Amino acid sequence: MAASARRMAVFDLDDTLVRGDSFGQFTRGLLFHQRWRAAVPLVLAPLLAPMLFLPPTRRVAITGFLWLASAGLSEAQFTVLAEQFAAIHAQKRITVALDRLHHHLAAGDRVIIVTACADRSPPPSAPTWAWARWRW
Repeated sequence: MAASARRMAVFDLDDTLVRGDSFGQFTRGLLFHQRWRAAVPLVLAPLLAPMLFLPPTRRVAITGFLWLASAGLSEAQFTVLAEQFAAIHAQKRITVALDRLHHHLAAGDRVIIVTACADRSPPPSAPTWAWARWRW
């Protein structure tokens, strides 16, 4: 099939291919995997939490929570935690949506998986089959 004649299918990762907000769940998991790490965000929550609801300050709040969640972790520790999260989160797949995605791939359609991930690589929770076909 010519590239111009190929159909395109777009799937959102969160709540379409897998249940839940991957980034939010991963960040919460980082925040609460150690007691001391959970204490600081709880103290700062009265300041940061209201900022989540205001678009101009949302990014600052998210950055604050993410920094608190990951401060002091080495890259290796962060990677291990991300891989552990991915293994669990990938089990929350939505089968009917994945079946449709595989149908589009088998038909030769161009398939795009969208996510809010800022990185140019698949997020840790992307299903393993996505890594083999990932294109930027």
